[in-house]
Amino acid sequence: MKKVSYLTAVTFVILTLAGCLRNNPVVVETIDISINKSVASINLLDFETISKPRIIPLQTKDCLIGEITSLKVYDDAILIVDEMSESVLVFDINGSLKVKINRCGRAEQEYLSIADAEIYNNQIVVYDYISQRLLCYDISSGEYISTLRTKAIWADKMFNIDNTLFFVNNKSTAEMGNYCLYAMANLGEFTPYIPFYNEYGWTLDNYSTTADDIALLHFPPYDTIYMASALENPQVKYFVNFGKDKIDMSILEADPYDAIKYATKSTQTLGIDKVAILGKHIVISFSNNERNYHAVYNTTSHNVEDVASKLFIGDIQLNHNWRTQNDKLFYHMSALDFVRTYEAFDSYPSFQQVAQNINELDNPVIVLFNVKEK
Repeated sequence: MKKVSYLTAVTFVILTLAGCLRNNPVVVETIDISINKSVASINLLDFETISKPRIIPLQTKDCLIGEITSLKVYDDAILIVDEMSESVLVFDINGSLKVKINRCGRAEQEYLSIADAEIYNNQIVVYDYISQRLLCYDISSGEYISTLRTKAIWADKMFNIDNTLFFVNNKSTAEMGNYCLYAMANLGEFTPYIPFYNEYGWTLDNYSTTADDIALLHFPPYDTIYMASALENPQVKYFVNFGKDKIDMSILEADPYDAIKYATKSTQTLGIDKVAILGKHIVISFSNNERNYHAVYNTTSHNVEDVASKLFIGDIQLNHNWRTQNDKLFYHMSALDFVRTYEAFDSYPSFQQVAQNINELDNPVIVLFNVKEK
C-alpha cells in the first residue's frame, strides 16, 4: 500500500489549516536541533526563574495508589488517574485526599475504562475510552452527576483550556473522520481539527502541554508542533528539524516491526518525545537508542540555547515523568525512591522533614516547582 511522504504530509496539513482556519495566520518557526552540539547537562535555572522545590506527600490511608497514568496539578488541587485501582483521586495541594471516584462497571454512572480525567466547570470529567462516554462527578463529593455519549473520538488524553475540553485522538478513525484533535466548548458539541493519515508505520504517544491560555501538541512520528487555544483554531507553530540525526521517514512510515528493529540499532532519533512550555522557553525532549536529550528553545530570540542529555533544576535532576502545566513543573516519585535519596539534598530542609514522616510503602510524593519568566 502506498505510503505518504513526510514532506507531502506536512505540506498537506499546513495547506489544509491555512485554507480552512478563520484565525490570523501564524508564522511557522523552524527549530534546528543537532545532537553533535549537545553538552552534558542543562540547568533550567539558567533560563527561567524557578522556585525551590516543594515536596507533597500524597495521603496513603484509604487511597493506596498502584500506577499513575495521568497526573495534573492545579493551583488548589492534584488530580491522579490510578490505572491499577481504576480510580480517579483528587487531593488538595497539600496532598490530603478530597475525592475518590472508584466506579468501574456497566451502569450508567459507572465506567469501563479511564483514558483520562479533567476538572471542567467545577466537575470531575472522566473519559471512558471503551464505552465512548464522558462521566461527570461532583468535585466536592464525588457523587455522580451525568453521562454524555461521545461520537467515537477514540482519545487517549484530554486537557482543559478556559473551559474548553480538548481530546487527543490516538490515530484511530473516528466517527467524524480522521482527525488528531477534537474540541468541546459545550457539552456534546465536538469540533474536529488537524486531519491525519491513517497509515502510520511507527506510532508513539502524542503529547500536549498547557500554559495559561494555550497548548502545544505534537503527533509522532512527525516533528510538527501545533498551537491550540479556546479562542482560535489549532495552527502549525513550529517545525523541529533534526537533520541527519532523524531516522528517515520512509522507515518510520513502513512496516512497524522493521522500524523497531532499525531504531534499536541506530543512533538516530525517532523524533520528538515531549514538548514542555517553560516561561518564554520550550523544552523539546527526544531520544535515540543510547540516551535521552533535551533542547531548550528561546521563543523570544528564536534560538536553541542548549542541547543536553541531562536536565537539572539546581542540583535536582528531573526524572523521566516530569511535565509542565501552566506555571508549574512537576513530577512524581515513589516513596521508596524518595526515602532512599533525600539525604543527597541536604540543602532543602523540606526534604528531610517529609522523609521523616513517610515510609517506603506510602503513596508517591509530588515534586513541584513554580516557574516565572526572568
